Amino acid sequence: MKTATLFAIPMLTLAGIALTGCDGQKETSTIVVSKAQERALRMGILANMPKDCVAVLSVFDVPNIVSSFNSLDLVKELKNSLSADEALELIPIPGEATETEPADEMTAVPDEPVETYVKDVAVGFGSAVSNWFATKYLKYIELDTESNLSNLETLLELAVRGNSDGSNLLDKQDPMAQFLNICTMHLNHIDLSPAEGGSAPINVVATLTPAGISKVQEFLTKIQSKAPDHTKVSAVNYDGLPCVQMEVDLTGLNEEAMIKLKQIATQDKYKQKVDELIQLMQEKSKTGKLFIVFSLVEDTLRAYVTTNPGMQVKRVNSVEDSILAKDDFDFADNYLEHKNYALAYCSKDLVKSMLVGSQYQTKLLTSKGAELIKKVAPSWKLSNAEATAQALSDIYSIYTPYFDAVLKSPQAMSFYAWQDNGINFEWESTKDAATELTSNTMANIRPTESTIFYSTSKFKPSAYQDVYKVVGNVSKVVWDFFYTYATKHPNNTLPKEVKMSLMAAPMALPVVSSCWNGLGDCVESSSGATTIMFDLNGKPAPELGNIPGPRLVVATELQNRAKLSEGWNKIYQALTPMAMMTGQAVQEPKVELVNDVSVYDYEVPLSKDLAPVVAVSDKRWALGVPREFVLEQIDASNNPKPEVNNMEMLVNIKPLLQFLQLSAKETQDDGDIQMLEQIETLAKDLDSVRFTGKPASESTNAYRLQLRASQK
Repeated sequence: MKTATLFAIPMLTLAGIALTGCDGQKETSTIVVSKAQERALRMGILANMPKDCVAVLSVFDVPNIVSSFNSLDLVKELKNSLSADEALELIPIPGEATETEPADEMTAVPDEPVETYVKDVAVGFGSAVSNWFATKYLKYIELDTESNLSNLETLLELAVRGNSDGSNLLDKQDPMAQFLNICTMHLNHIDLSPAEGGSAPINVVATLTPAGISKVQEFLTKIQSKAPDHTKVSAVNYDGLPCVQMEVDLTGLNEEAMIKLKQIATQDKYKQKVDELIQLMQEKSKTGKLFIVFSLVEDTLRAYVTTNPGMQVKRVNSVEDSILAKDDFDFADNYLEHKNYALAYCSKDLVKSMLVGSQYQTKLLTSKGAELIKKVAPSWKLSNAEATAQALSDIYSIYTPYFDAVLKSPQAMSFYAWQDNGINFEWESTKDAATELTSNTMANIRPTESTIFYSTSKFKPSAYQDVYKVVGNVSKVVWDFFYTYATKHPNNTLPKEVKMSLMAAPMALPVVSSCWNGLGDCVESSSGATTIMFDLNGKPAPELGNIPGPRLVVATELQNRAKLSEGWNKIYQALTPMAMMTGQAVQEPKVELVNDVSVYDYEVPLSKDLAPVVAVSDKRWALGVPREFVLEQIDASNNPKPEVNNMEMLVNIKPLLQFLQLSAKETQDDGDIQMLEQIETLAKDLDSVRFTGKPASESTNAYRLQLRASQK
């Protein structure tokens, strides 16, 4: 019987007694149901997960998920495309047939019943995982980063020396040496001493189908009659819970592993690495033991991976002692009305530990990366190594305020998925200086059913400016290495056309730099709110074979019109001399004032509806085609619109398919045709993909990815 039902029966019975009254009296009782009990009614499987778990991953109603997946036209076509000998069982899980439910767009039952072993399943991670992040994660990151940068250094040296010159470096890229390094690094951070805390490091709970119950019973019987090598199997009882316990003999495993490792060590170049790994294995096997414990009661399977089963293998006897009663689990309350598919939770403490790790990794990558640039500068003949290294180092200083802001008030993270005319995935995350979504007037520009692509968002202006800075810094590093490689190393393998074009690079760099600075002024002029929209609702154009023309607009909310003008002037002044060198001239746009909007028409050798237009008002500026469409979006702020999300991105599949069909009409390329056929099949299942974001509370944002089903 499902745990959810176990909790629901007494609650519903008490509620019924309360509603019917007592001894004919009119007085009624009120039953107070806790948040944890409400959650258990929808997520009963999680009521078996200990309260001190720091994270949980769960999937609900697996049979329906499998049925929905196999009902997709894309999956059916994939199956049909395979020959009988190559037939692919996408989800080969025998067991109980799924109970049929009313089918909708995404849940139509396939022709044959789908069978599974599992109904609901959850994996929880105990406090030992959080302790590992807090105490050992940073050292692990340091070793991993150093290993990656060492590999990068080798690749850089090989690139500039060529195969003949770089053969002495191949040992560093030896797969066996890398494997030994990875084993040592990971094993060094595994703690097999008896774990403290109320829950096992890994907890698994699953409700099974009859076929699943039979399969698990068969497995437990088999391992008790014939134990796996180096494993002691016994029947035990923990906290009144009958269990089958597997005690792994680490010493025995070590002996087998050592035999194989010593075979590798016969080669001198591996001997030191093998000796280090063997010594580490011996130390770990002395400090603790590893236990895997199983318990099957009715249809509920529990499994534990722990080094301290006597303390950590126990049943959760009350929903108030489960993870559902945690204070920072409250995000799920907003979605209890939905039919669950999946839920993931990560506690505040674990989030903080992972954020500290991410900050540390960013610091290592930028600081040690800068050291690496200086180290390889002589062999790469870098002429500006100091500036290149500094550009990389500066990235960390740009990101530091964002990390600091989040770490001041970390929040639990959540992920939630449900089915409602498609599949919805929603998650919450802590706000920081970059992701503080604010009211977005640019969202008044709204998509239609024929819109191919739509995007709108508003972050803090400083966040946009910092992204601009990071892109610029990364570009400096990439350009310095690329240009040096192309012009100073005869062994480079770049195409001849690329080498020829790079000859003009010294003259082009000042122009690119000026344009980039001008773009920075344009970015600085914005309030941080931008909308992009694209469709094929324009007038037919002769240049396009009289098919519907594109309508495109990129619109931004202004906070400094003078800065925008300054940026455009820098770009114009930079492009003018370049155009003159090619015998062309940068045409001055025709300027017209339309209802207090300055419209800049640029002459191009195309029809009027394909000519780009820039429009600037006191509140926003936009560029795109055609003129009427751009002006319509400039004026959109005056049109009343319903409440919209602060951030939104949309792709409509059918208009996208139409666009690709028109684009591939002339080429008749086999690859394009095959891609179109795949998208046509996808369009039978999927109507649109929409991503949205909005504030969920004072400290968190809620993001949703919606895969909307096609109407069938």
